[in-house]
Amino acid sequence: SDLFVLVALLNETYPTQIARLLNSRLLPVQRLINTLEAQGVLSSRLTGTVRLVTLNPRFFAIAELRDLLLKIGEADLHLADLAASIRRRPRRAGKAL
Repeated sequence: SDLFVLVALLNETYPTQIARLLNSRLLPVQRLINTLEAQGVLSSRLTGTVRLVTLNPRFFAIAELRDLLLKIGEADLHLADLAASIRRRPRRAGKAL
């Protein structure tokens, strides 16, 4: 699914960001994350009030899964553009948009 590929491309993200990028509602995204976390594929942790989601580093085939998802992400230009559009660092104060 696109959620899976976005988590791999972004390396660490949160459910609201995924829902916004995929133009989806938050509840289905949260349910899918809960399901994948129960299966051991994703892991999440709370940082303050934000739930950060990553691929589970303890998953038995994490290297192969990450390689496959990144390859899919490179082939899907729309998802690659979505992942590249995320600003990871804060903008300098006073800098024009």
